[in-house]
Amino acid sequence: MATYNVYMCQYSRERYHHYEGETTRHHEIVVVTSTGKGSKKGTAFHVSGAPGSWKFEVVPETQFMNMSYCGRLALGTIPGTKSALDGLECFLRTVPIGNNDPRFNCQRWVWDAAVRMRDYGYHVDPPATFQEYLSKMHTKAYADWNSCTDSD
Repeated sequence: MATYNVYMCQYSRERYHHYEGETTRHHEIVVVTSTGKGSKKGTAFHVSGAPGSWKFEVVPETQFMNMSYCGRLALGTIPGTKSALDGLECFLRTVPIGNNDPRFNCQRWVWDAAVRMRDYGYHVDPPATFQEYLSKMHTKAYADWNSCTDSD
């Protein structure tokens, strides 16, 4: 059976500038659904907004490796079917959004969602702690960006 790869992706908030020490990157979970010639597309799941007004969003058929893309960590796989993708969306909609927590952000939501996916039985392997997640994403951003490689 075909599978879709699932990633934890990060993006610079400065569209064309990636600089060391940037800690406010946007994070999201991306399921790669198409790997056509020269273009990878997927469905992105993330939260956006600001403290007190975060909301869950789904962005289907997005070309996620865009100009603000800064790297990714492989999370795992799901079955390569529309029903599995729809099921993941339904599951991710249940991940709590910390609108009353001033420390909450998209980075924390992605890590929490990945841990909940693992605990629920998805074939994913997130970093053990939030700090380990941030450290790995930081390393991926600079190692991959500087060497023009990626986590595949």
